[in-house]
Amino acid sequence: MTKKWPYGSRSLAFSAGVWWTWRHRNLTCLKNEVWSLKHLAFNIQMVINRTSLHHISIADGVDKVVKWNCLNHSCYILNVDGSCHDNPLRSGFGGLIRNSDGFFVSGFSEFIVNSFDNLFAELFVLFNRLCMVRTLGIIGFVCYSDSLHFVSLINEPLMKFHVYATLIQDIKDLIIHSNTSILHTLREGNNCADFLVKMEVASDYVMTNHASPPKGLLPLIRDDVRRTYFSRG
Repeated sequence: MTKKWPYGSRSLAFSAGVWWTWRHRNLTCLKNEVWSLKHLAFNIQMVINRTSLHHISIADGVDKVVKWNCLNHSCYILNVDGSCHDNPLRSGFGGLIRNSDGFFVSGFSEFIVNSFDNLFAELFVLFNRLCMVRTLGIIGFVCYSDSLHFVSLINEPLMKFHVYATLIQDIKDLIIHSNTSILHTLREGNNCADFLVKMEVASDYVMTNHASPPKGLLPLIRDDVRRTYFSRG
């Protein structure tokens, strides 16, 4: 008798609730970050929705797979990512803008010395790029990040006492005027941004703008253009 994972069931809701409650407890103890019940419930629901959207039944004998831009938006696509290395202590961010066919428009990467906060890196890069696309006159694009926490902070009501409340509000204001959607993707759907941020964190350049794909990135872009599927874990 085959056994299917109970996607969308009470079991999934319970598991997501336990995981996010445990994470909230850690953030409260380690970073003094307190969430409202509405914030906690939003994150739990995001996990349920994401799992329901991407799952493939275990009984089918097929692994869950992910591809870039799986929703096929007909606009510009921005992928962003942040990373942190603790030896030596430094964090950074990276990302790239493409059209819906995967054509490379521009890329960017930067490391932040003496910082260990991935969340700040991702918030900062989004604010920076929103300002840039507004200057270029680009109206209407979708931003993907593989950080569910980052996406929920932008999409849900502002937490006034959050350490980055001012930066988050500035991003929300820019989003309103640029017709931007902030969506979550799994890490396998964010390979190009992940490549750029890791490349920059390992370098000594504070800020790099890429008019063309750097060495090593082109094969990843080709995979995305071909809508190559990657196995999830």
